[in-house]
Amino acid sequence: MRLNWKKIFFSLITLMLSLILVGCTGSDNSSKAPKEKSDQVIKGKLKLWVDPNYVAVYTKIAHDFENKYPEVKITIQASNSDQMKRMVSKDPSKAADVFMISNDQIGSMVNSGLIYPLRDRRVDEIKNNNSHNIVEAITFKNNIYGYPVGIDTQVLYYDKSKLSPNDVLHWDQLTSKAAVSLGFTSMNGSYTLTPLFMSNGDQLFGEKGDNVKETNFNNEKGIEVLRWVAQQKTNQRVVDATTGTAQANLENEKIQAWVADSSLKSSFQKQLNNNLSATVLPMVKLSDKELVFKSFLHVKLFGVNQQTKLPQAAMTLAEFLTSKESQLLTFKDQGLTPANQQLQKDPTILNDSVAKSVIKMSDQEHAAVLPKLRQLSAFWPEMDQLLNDTYNGKVQESDYQNQLDELVNKISTIK
Repeated sequence: MRLNWKKIFFSLITLMLSLILVGCTGSDNSSKAPKEKSDQVIKGKLKLWVDPNYVAVYTKIAHDFENKYPEVKITIQASNSDQMKRMVSKDPSKAADVFMISNDQIGSMVNSGLIYPLRDRRVDEIKNNNSHNIVEAITFKNNIYGYPVGIDTQVLYYDKSKLSPNDVLHWDQLTSKAAVSLGFTSMNGSYTLTPLFMSNGDQLFGEKGDNVKETNFNNEKGIEVLRWVAQQKTNQRVVDATTGTAQANLENEKIQAWVADSSLKSSFQKQLNNNLSATVLPMVKLSDKELVFKSFLHVKLFGVNQQTKLPQAAMTLAEFLTSKESQLLTFKDQGLTPANQQLQKDPTILNDSVAKSVIKMSDQEHAAVLPKLRQLSAFWPEMDQLLNDTYNGKVQESDYQNQLDELVNKISTIK
């Protein structure tokens, strides 16, 4: 038989190209997600890591899961969710199968091969049960990672025996009637005040917070924010948070309102009892513009270890931990505002002024994108220093542009 060498040659070329393409696409984490197997028995020993204050409530939820799946045994360990990437990285093969994390760690965990992406019906369920902003917050490189359980933002707390809802709508109006605490020089000042740059139209690491080269604070809008920060130093009704904790200042009646994280509700509740109320952050005037004072949207979620030996069981557990029923339990136990859209409409949630404020602060108008890049950790101290120096007058207005140029250059070149 006569061989067709031309046909054989082109067949070999086609085969080689196919193998090259398969090799290239195989590096995508989405291909590593376990395939759905509806008939697979959920069994085995699972490890679960959660924040220390959540151990009790998730012990109960885990027990309910074990009752539903008798062939599963869960071991729970307290571990700080803000440090979860570091904890899992020590030895992924021995780390928890399921762990609680914050959404700003997703990027670094994905790049380190530590967390499973979702696929198939689980992606659809996440999109159906959560708002667009929450879905975006847990999306990295077009894949969804993790199961949202709750959300957290900055809110304005106030003593409703001394202030009315109308008094707290605008910053200038509020500070004309009461003393307000806000962190300008504290280590967390950058977390509270960076979104104000975004309120004014600037971006941190791009529109989606995933491009280290796309921060544009070094413009006139950024200068307006620094000018506002400097002006607060001379406002006698503005109390820098570093002059004492909000609890201490409340006790000494130095403040009647304060900007703080929604997770701190319980500590304030003990002091004010029924006089505690909360609302969205007040409108702020920059130059001649009235702007919404935005807040970073912080999402707590459960991730699945990419090196777990029981991916189906681990994902089933993560789903159970974040069900509507489980989120209601964590709200009642810890005050964590649920991520589930349906549950957010429950009267139990809406009757809580803090949760109601967090839900509003998480919408398109009020939420700022919290970047998921590892470079974010290097940004915070740089911004803290600039805000501190601006507030204390160490940086003059004539130098705002240079300082912002330097900030943007530093964070744009972080490897």
